Amino acid sequence: MLNSRKMKKILFALAVLIFSIPIAAQQIIDLNKVPLTQFEEKYAASTDLDFPDAIRFREIVLNEQIQSDQLVQVNDKIQLTLFEDKSYLASVDKISIDVNNTLLVRAKLENYEHAYCFISTFEGKTFMVIEIPEEEELYMSRYNHSTKSYHLLEMDRSKLNPIEACFGDDLNIDQLPNSGNHNPILKPKGQKGPTTRDTITLLVVYTPAAATWSANNEVSINNTISLMMARAELTNDNTDSLLYIELVHSDTVTYTELQSVQDLYNLRNTTDGNMDNVHTLRDNYCADLVTLLERTSHTGGTAFLLNNIGGSPTNGFSILRVQQSSWTYTAIHEFGHNLGCGHHKFQNFQAGPGIFSFSAGGRWVGVPSGNYCSVMSYESGTYYTNGISHTRVGYFSNPSKFYQGTATGDSIDADNARSIRTTKAVVAGYRSGCALPAAVTVSGNNGIYCDSVVLRASGGARGTTYWQGTVSGGTSTANPIDTQTVNTSGTYYFRAQNLQGWGPEGSSTVTIINNSPAAAGTIAGPANVCFGQSVTYSVPPISGASSYIWTAPPGFSGRSTTDSITLFVTNAAVSGNITVSGINACGNGVTATFSVVVNPLPANAGAISGNANPCIGQTVTYRVPPISDATSYQWTLPTGASGTSNVDSIVVTFTNSAVSGDISVYGSNSCGSGDSSLLSINVNPLPANAGSISGSTNVCQADTITYRVPPIADATSYIWTLPTGASGSSNADSIVVTFSNTATSGNITVTGTNSCGNGSTSTLSVTVNPLPANAGIISGNINPC
Repeated sequence: MLNSRKMKKILFALAVLIFSIPIAAQQIIDLNKVPLTQFEEKYAASTDLDFPDAIRFREIVLNEQIQSDQLVQVNDKIQLTLFEDKSYLASVDKISIDVNNTLLVRAKLENYEHAYCFISTFEGKTFMVIEIPEEEELYMSRYNHSTKSYHLLEMDRSKLNPIEACFGDDLNIDQLPNSGNHNPILKPKGQKGPTTRDTITLLVVYTPAAATWSANNEVSINNTISLMMARAELTNDNTDSLLYIELVHSDTVTYTELQSVQDLYNLRNTTDGNMDNVHTLRDNYCADLVTLLERTSHTGGTAFLLNNIGGSPTNGFSILRVQQSSWTYTAIHEFGHNLGCGHHKFQNFQAGPGIFSFSAGGRWVGVPSGNYCSVMSYESGTYYTNGISHTRVGYFSNPSKFYQGTATGDSIDADNARSIRTTKAVVAGYRSGCALPAAVTVSGNNGIYCDSVVLRASGGARGTTYWQGTVSGGTSTANPIDTQTVNTSGTYYFRAQNLQGWGPEGSSTVTIINNSPAAAGTIAGPANVCFGQSVTYSVPPISGASSYIWTAPPGFSGRSTTDSITLFVTNAAVSGNITVSGINACGNGVTATFSVVVNPLPANAGAISGNANPCIGQTVTYRVPPISDATSYQWTLPTGASGTSNVDSIVVTFTNSAVSGDISVYGSNSCGSGDSSLLSINVNPLPANAGSISGSTNVCQADTITYRVPPIADATSYIWTLPTGASGSSNADSIVVTFSNTATSGNITVTGTNSCGNGSTSTLSVTVNPLPANAGIISGNINPC
């Protein structure tokens, strides 16, 4: 019987044990690093970018966490906020790194039975495919190598046009004996049987044209291969085929596509001068099967169909159309032919079965609805007498496996899963033990990690990988594993072994940290910015930060992962906060915030009011309606006009030298100027000086004389004045003057006049000579004789 003291010790020990068990912390990772509102959603009709096979698209900034096997873990959640009306949550169920050091993250969408997200990252660049069969939705990413930016596309399936795959038409070739360097290596590779799991090794080769296509559309050929293998693995996982297809090597071949089935024969043939080096690669890497990725339009894929239960290493070849390998099930379809799987029995082209009577594809109706088919059945209704098309899903036909409530196969007519379980061990023995294991590559080299890191060994083809800890050159077989968690800094090793011996070791040197970055300091940069400006902000270096995360208000464009960022202020920019924080493997530091005000340009000036027809010498006030956002007004005047102002009105004096022209005004502020407004001004001058008056200067009383002056420029009327006793009137350049009997000498004057006033006067002095006086009384004899 235990006493209380011993019981307390046991309970304490149990508590220590329980709380020392490491528990993985689940996290939710946003796929997009910035809010959706930062980039505009566009439809395919837009001419901004050329995505002809998309319904719509938008720019995204991928979260670096999904691009690192150390920052994302199995059971993490990925928030897939794709478009404003499309958002999903996916749970990571697989993370792997292949022989090309390409990271593959597979995540299953929650609340959907068959929807998956595949994220492939090679050398820091990512290609992504998200497929939701239940909603008939397909999304892909596109990467621009020039701008280093990503776009997310919702694909238009009607424009993708995948081509159906087939098998080589000389089926009897499978009956030929093996010859030459295609003889299977005699040493076994661990063949098992229909109830145990087998690994088939695969060599992928690709043409230059295929590599170029992948670089332009799917980041790189390694991303294409990664997604292709992920779909193959998903199909085998769904089907319980007890098969794993392992990529052991990929390489380019010097070959130009013939766009015919002859490409398949040229791949298989050993001494025809076409891709002969492929067979050396196959032996060097112990590849059971070989596939060629090519850019082609004649088929989705072609493979030799196995129909010999003893196997046929000579014909373990297939070709694949690179344009559809990453987002369809074409690759696993062709590998299925290499394993003896046939098409659906009721197809009108190359109908099943394959190697056995049950080696055929399946088609079914889901519950409550939906037409589906397995990977070996053609989709289009044109291949069937009933004309009904079906959606292909990632399953081999299997009467024990259900999709949407219905069995995917039939025990008599459609059980390719059983066919694979029967042939896989034979195919897995095509190549084995032919060389030392390949070199091992270990993830995480030269990385900095928080608390711990999971090291993953890849490569090591042809052997079993063993953990060697910190021992270089180790040969321990105590830990046959390809992943290991470490929590201290150092260099760690893996190594692979087979019956031939030990292969080259792989190592990874890692640094383990335990704290997130320090708080960000004060952001420096302009607090007031203008449309069209490029402005730089910086923060003092943040202790412990391996990268920096900047955010800016909507309408600001620019990216940076360092302690400074240059932003362009577009015309759509709004005021808000600029933020920055440091990030490292342990998370984000405290964010610094900086308020920035976007100052618009002044509005366009309105109409100018005021006299458009002023006179020389006149002073006139002109006004413009207040201009929004203007802090000053800039006025310009015609030549000879004077006046100054920086407000919305100006007093203008038209001097004697003023000429007609435009008065203009625009608003200005610290960001620049708005558009100006013009008022056309017609300056009216005074009449010219009057010229000399012509006419008689000596007149007599009772005379009527005409006087004239040369026409006066700009005069609209003439003003005449006359001596006393002279009469006459005129508003023209001549006047008829009558000198009365009482007229006296004096001046005749004339002045030009118009609406602006009078010109200078001209004067003519006139002498008026009087008539003789009346005669007096005549004296003398009035009665002469």
